[in-house]
Amino acid sequence: MRTTLLIACLAILPATACKKKSGTTDTGTLDTAPRSPAGGSAKNVSANSKGGSATATDDDGNQSFAAVYFEFDSSVIDEAGRQDLQQLADWMGAHGGAVITLEGHADERGTDEYNIALGQRRAQAMHDYLVRLGVAAKRINTISYGEERPAVAGSSESAYAKNRRGEIVPQR
Repeated sequence: MRTTLLIACLAILPATACKKKSGTTDTGTLDTAPRSPAGGSAKNVSANSKGGSATATDDDGNQSFAAVYFEFDSSVIDEAGRQDLQQLADWMGAHGGAVITLEGHADERGTDEYNIALGQRRAQAMHDYLVRLGVAAKRINTISYGEERPAVAGSSESAYAKNRRGEIVPQR
C-alpha cells in the first residue's frame, strides 16, 4: 500500500513541478474577472483594509475576490487577510450554492517542491480559517501552484511580495 502511494505521488510530482514559460498566461475555464476595480469593468465593490477590493462583480455578473498575501516563508494569515476572508465567508453565506477554489502561490525563491508545499500550506490555512468562520468544507477546494503562476514577473522584493499569495477563484 505504501509503495503504491509513493509511486502515485512520484508520478504526479513532475507534472506539478514543470515551469511555465515566462510571459505565458493561463486562459482556462475558471473565472477571469478582474481582481480589482482598476483592472476592468467591476460595478459592485467592497473595500478591504488595504484600500483595495475584497470582492468585485463585473458587468457579466462574475464574482472576483482580492488575493490574501503572506510574509516570506509563512502561511500565517495577517489581519488584512482575515478581514478579506471574513467578507468571503459572508458572501458565501449569502450564496449557499457557491463553491470556491483556493490557490496557494509562492515567490520564486526555494525549490519547486518546497514552493508547492508552501503554496499548499497557504491554501490550507485559508481553507481552515473559512471553515472556522462557518463555511462548509465541501464548498472549498484547494490547490497549490507554488511558484509556477506568478502574479508579477521579476526578482525584486516588491515582485516577491505580490507572488506570495492565496487566490480565491469561484467555480462556475
